[in-house]
Amino acid sequence: KEKEKNQMKKTIQPIPINQTSCSLCGCIDFTHYNRRVKSRPPGPVRDFVYKECAGCSSIILMNQPTLEELSAWYPPTYYSLGGGFHPIKYMLRKAYSRYLLGKWSFFGRLYSKAIGGYPALLHYLSELNSKDNILDYGGGGGRLASILRSLGCEKAKTYDPYGLTDVGTTQLLNTEWDCVILENVLEHLPNVDAVIPKIKTKKFIITVPVSDSLSYGMYKENWIALDAPRHLFIPSRYYMEEIFPMKYNLQYKLTYEIGQGVHCLDSKNIQLHGRVMNYKLRCLFRLLGWFQDEVYAAQLARADKRSDTAVFVYEH
Repeated sequence: KEKEKNQMKKTIQPIPINQTSCSLCGCIDFTHYNRRVKSRPPGPVRDFVYKECAGCSSIILMNQPTLEELSAWYPPTYYSLGGGFHPIKYMLRKAYSRYLLGKWSFFGRLYSKAIGGYPALLHYLSELNSKDNILDYGGGGGRLASILRSLGCEKAKTYDPYGLTDVGTTQLLNTEWDCVILENVLEHLPNVDAVIPKIKTKKFIITVPVSDSLSYGMYKENWIALDAPRHLFIPSRYYMEEIFPMKYNLQYKLTYEIGQGVHCLDSKNIQLHGRVMNYKLRCLFRLLGWFQDEVYAAQLARADKRSDTAVFVYEH
């Protein structure tokens, strides 16, 4: 491990500013706000700069690594790449799925309270049919597809070239999907143009952190979603609702607000301690009823349409 760390320090040099325009809308004007952040584990610690686009109000990473350099921040230990079958996790997710459907489950209720719920899943289900051919694009370890199958969507599959995948690239591009879900994936894509236009689907469901959120306004450079360099951009609601569908010939349908206070909690810990709270410890504290201020702030943000994360639905 020491050899790997030393090699990483040698190969990943400080990355200079290399973006002169917004990677989303093409605007060359940026506001005077510079958000200087350090990359968080896993991966080497480097300095990065985000700027706010004056055209679409999105947040853009100004010193973006090359694809080869970017892989250093996606080691096998990165949380979304964890795959394999875990009996306890599978049992808890199945119990949680039953609880979401209104069936009593002690472990499901416990799991819901510990993780703060999974509101996006309810919105997915409201947009899906059990017979739909569903693809979770960039699904890492296949968690979402597994949950959807346990809820009756038997055709749900995962595609992730770096994680678990149920379909190959040829099948991905040649299949007529009923729905393609990108859950916290869009902001990781170095080239959105190489993905969205090439997938044949009747519906896109895209979950993404958004720049015009209450938590970003509160914590600024300490906001958890400024996860440099993995998050290459954070789009605004204006971009996702107006520019994105026009750019990719889609019909915007609606937006679901889903912030649950986790962004506020993690951002607060970064501001105070320079790191994110341990996931298991956070779940324990939530079970004990802590962090009610953050939960209340999230409720206000959802009501004001300023939650930290939103689900955008598009149709062809």
